[in-house]
Amino acid sequence: MQIRVAATPELFRPRSGWIAVIIDVLRFTTCVAAALQSGADAILPCATVEEALNGRQPGELLSGERQSRLIPGFDLGNSPHEFLPAKVAGRRIRCTTTNGTLALRAADSGLCAALVNRAAVARRLAGMGAPTCLVCAGNQGAFGGDDWLAAGALVAGLRQAGVELEPDDASRAAESWFLEYQMDLPSALARSDHGRHLVSGGFLADLELCGRLDLWEVVPDYRDGAIRNHPGGGV
Repeated sequence: MQIRVAATPELFRPRSGWIAVIIDVLRFTTCVAAALQSGADAILPCATVEEALNGRQPGELLSGERQSRLIPGFDLGNSPHEFLPAKVAGRRIRCTTTNGTLALRAADSGLCAALVNRAAVARRLAGMGAPTCLVCAGNQGAFGGDDWLAAGALVAGLRQAGVELEPDDASRAAESWFLEYQMDLPSALARSDHGRHLVSGGFLADLELCGRLDLWEVVPDYRDGAIRNHPGGGV
């Protein structure tokens, strides 16, 4: 399997026949996994706050952040701890974040990966066997070590799943980064630029959850404007 890593969405070039995997480990794709694990029906990524508000249908929840904080009037922020079954089971969630939702919309379709569902996504990709590009959401256009770490974890996970890889330089570099820090992923996340920002804002508990490897079996699949749990993954 050919595997590529785009360190930022700007470096991602869609290719026919390739699968895109969006990674925004702090915290959008971790929240997506948490929501689906808790039984949410779908997550609808929105580019702007206005799009989320104006398109809201009866019964839909609003979630997201700006400057890492809950958007006024929204039901949920961008903490994976918020997406509990009592709040989200059976619900559709319109979500907008600074980086992750924009990266996902740019990809148009694909899977969402975080550390918490790394193994499940790796197994799904192994079963598909298609060339794959891991797209790191980054931080407002800049490289993000947190997403780079998670991309490396997924490359390593594909090897563990028995996939014979044809990696590019970025894939090899990301995998090496993960292998160096895999024994304490929450601490590695906390040392990233965005991780330090979140710690200073009081979100250390989020980093601890975001840094848990292979916690859930969900495989978020984005197509036709909605993210749902792929039938091959599930709780």
